[in-house]
Amino acid sequence: MQAKFPLSGNPITGEGYVSKYFKYLCADTRFVTSSGPFTLAVGDTQEVVIAQIAAQGKDRLNSVALLKYYSSILQRDYPNNISDDPKQNLSNYIPDITESENSESGIIELSIDRNEEIETFSENGYTFQGYKLYQFHELTNNSLSGLEISTYDISDNITNINGETYDPLTGYIITDLVFNGTNSGLVDIITIDKDNINDSKLLKGKPYYWFLLPVSRCR
Repeated sequence: MQAKFPLSGNPITGEGYVSKYFKYLCADTRFVTSSGPFTLAVGDTQEVVIAQIAAQGKDRLNSVALLKYYSSILQRDYPNNISDDPKQNLSNYIPDITESENSESGIIELSIDRNEEIETFSENGYTFQGYKLYQFHELTNNSLSGLEISTYDISDNITNINGETYDPLTGYIITDLVFNGTNSGLVDIITIDKDNINDSKLLKGKPYYWFLLPVSRCR
């Protein structure tokens, strides 16, 4: 395999110089990350922005595909300062939820702290649209590992929103429905009457985890 740089191929498609052409398939392999070429005048300065990104897919190659997807989003959004200022990114606003249990009826009520900063959000062409409620096996706020239970959106006749999303079944990035609104209006209290992950009733003494994710749309 002739290539200007070793292992410069695409491991996802198998094209180009990939590990199967490497002489030592089993080895202590290390690498040095470099960039360029670029021109730097004498005495001039250059700002270099570095991002550390991690991705866990279905397998090693799917993890690379997911990592490339995360990288493309970061490179798209960073020049627009979406990630530079926490107040310009809706995902940095997490609404507070207070949980209360009704032992007699076997339900849990989630009281939402209606945050004005969230619900009046409008930056870089994006405006607040509603919330998604997720249930998780463990304590986390990564929506990819949670089960979407319900949505709550403002009443404005805007319902379905499409966008790029990770498909856990195929491991690919696809264009699909990312928000299924119903014009239901926003709520102050959400009633939980079952364990949606296990499709069973709530058990007393068992810990449950929910996460309310604000959602924005591009105007």
